[in-house]
Amino acid sequence: MKNLLLEIGVEELPASYVSSARDDITEIASEKLKEVGLKSLEPHCLGTPRRLVLFIKDISEKQDDKKLKVQGPPHDKAFDKDNKPMPAAIGFAKKFGLSVNALKVEETKSGKYVFAEKIEKGRQTAELLKDLIPQLIKSISFPKIMRWDDSNVRFARPIRWLMCLYGDEVIPVKFGNIKAGNITYGHRFLAPEAIKFKRADIDEYKKSLSNAFVIVEQNERKKEIKRKLVFILNKYNGSSDPDFDRMLLDTVTDLVEYPNVLEGTFPEEFLDVPDIALEAAMKSHQKYFPVKDEQGLLTNKFVFVSNIKGSESSIIRGNERVLNARLADAKFFWDEDRKTSLKERAKQIMEAKNAHQFGTLPKRIRAIERLAKVVNKNVGTDPKILKRICRLCKADLGTHMVEEFPELQGEIGGEYASECSIPKEVSNGIACHYYPRFSEDKLPNTKTGSVVSISDKINAIVSHVIENENAITGSGDKFALRRQAIGILRIIIESEYDINLENIISECIKLYKIDEDEQEKVFRLVIDFFKQRLKNYLLSAGHYRYDFVDAAINTSSFEPTKKYKILEALFEVSKSDNFESITTSFKRISNILKQARERGIDFIYFNKRKLVEPEEKELAKVFLDISKSVNKLIKKKEYRKAFSQIISLRKPLDAFFDKVMVMDENHALRNNRLAFLQEIENMFSQLANFSYVVVEK
Repeated sequence: MKNLLLEIGVEELPASYVSSARDDITEIASEKLKEVGLKSLEPHCLGTPRRLVLFIKDISEKQDDKKLKVQGPPHDKAFDKDNKPMPAAIGFAKKFGLSVNALKVEETKSGKYVFAEKIEKGRQTAELLKDLIPQLIKSISFPKIMRWDDSNVRFARPIRWLMCLYGDEVIPVKFGNIKAGNITYGHRFLAPEAIKFKRADIDEYKKSLSNAFVIVEQNERKKEIKRKLVFILNKYNGSSDPDFDRMLLDTVTDLVEYPNVLEGTFPEEFLDVPDIALEAAMKSHQKYFPVKDEQGLLTNKFVFVSNIKGSESSIIRGNERVLNARLADAKFFWDEDRKTSLKERAKQIMEAKNAHQFGTLPKRIRAIERLAKVVNKNVGTDPKILKRICRLCKADLGTHMVEEFPELQGEIGGEYASECSIPKEVSNGIACHYYPRFSEDKLPNTKTGSVVSISDKINAIVSHVIENENAITGSGDKFALRRQAIGILRIIIESEYDINLENIISECIKLYKIDEDEQEKVFRLVIDFFKQRLKNYLLSAGHYRYDFVDAAINTSSFEPTKKYKILEALFEVSKSDNFESITTSFKRISNILKQARERGIDFIYFNKRKLVEPEEKELAKVFLDISKSVNKLIKKKEYRKAFSQIISLRKPLDAFFDKVMVMDENHALRNNRLAFLQEIENMFSQLANFSYVVVEK
């Protein structure tokens, strides 16, 4: 067993490329080793902006030998009646380097055949790695790749060196014009000299690079940055566990090789600009951490992570100059934008004569306003407030601030609304109507904001599908429609709104001038799209079985909150002793009805007076009582009790199937019984489609 240490030395990679490449390399390495049959411990990938490192401990030194068994010609073609070899047997044996006597004869389904058995020696790992490593490097995926020399190989950034050690052996891997050796390099500025290694020892490797001002282990870099960051933030807010942007911490971790965490200051006059604009200038552009005081108010301090040590005062002054220029821009945009009121901006958008100036934005705003009225029927907010938010929610798209900081859409509009003395509920609704913007983002903090958010997102999904159905069926997600659908579902479910999405989607489609067939096609596409998103959401939300999720989703109407609560209830009642039995009964009912329909049998009306057998009369009596109870419980949203009522049908249902012949020769009896079973199936289906439930016993 030997270790493998591979290092790909590159020009500085973007932070997002580093993190994704580490995951890619780990996965690809595991797959490649399995493909060639090499045993090892799990691959471990490290990475900084200048190097991607793969370490695999204890790789077997060669493949296992394989015993090959190859079928040859039929026995009667290989040997004559006296069992002497004929040319077919001689040629077959020669092909595998065997004597004719070494061939074996075995009986198969097709008769007697000749077989050759041979041991194929496993290849040496060092030899295999020469082919595997270039394939691995080539397989790493990046958003963008480039060529940099005449070799025509591609990578995210130019590769400057390769180091590949297997035990104490250098594997002379070639990628483009670069040939691997046993040399790496330290920090670009602090220790750029070459470092030579004799063996694939990860501890020695990490220690040597640490001495050369490179912390190659990303978790160690992150831990060091966090420790220093918390120390500085604690000075100003007094908290031992201060709040800071965790995603930004991940980003800066992959921007540096040797983190130096420093503190800077900017002029207090910039604090007149809204906090969200200042934080956007610091975080999105400069990757700086804002500093807040004990009251949670923004101070004129910031924390940044430098990649060099020494001359700290010069480094701080340089970063302060850069940030001051950014903040001066933000202040200029803030002052300029306020010269035109938000109401006036909204009016300019709606009255725009120049088509390319605001594109289809006026149509979008009108659609949001009409949809919001439909959504609001199930939410119940003030329609006047709602209308004002719809009219003003996109007005900030024409501002300098949004042009410079697109991520401030909505939020900065809320700030401009407050500056215009627009009521707080309206400004809050404008500010939060884009929420949630990503999977873990916060939800709108007002009902009106929620209504506008749902309306805006549904309109975006429907309009894109009408324009091009591949917007949701393709593998990519150019317009973030999946994210918007999850956002809609989160708002509805987590806020417990009783909203039927089918109604909203149908109303949205009607806003567009398309024929009825196209409307139906778009409706089905969008509903199926939402069902898949809801399934993914519910599966990731907890401990729910996939078949329970399918059972809850695949019923009539599309009410996300109801389906979520039904799923919770289904999970609880599944622990009942009678659950599997009642599930089996439902499947039996469904199969009988399905077969009857396939035979063209009509069973429309159920008449309890036409029941004959005692068991079906008893079942009807119990069913009619339970059915009324279930309907009441569903209206009261007491789904667990409703399930319990249905499960109590087990004994009369079992007796019915034991004693009653549904498909009776008397067609009147048969059709009435089928109609009766249809009634029972309908009651079940109000809650869940039990045909999806897997009966484990």
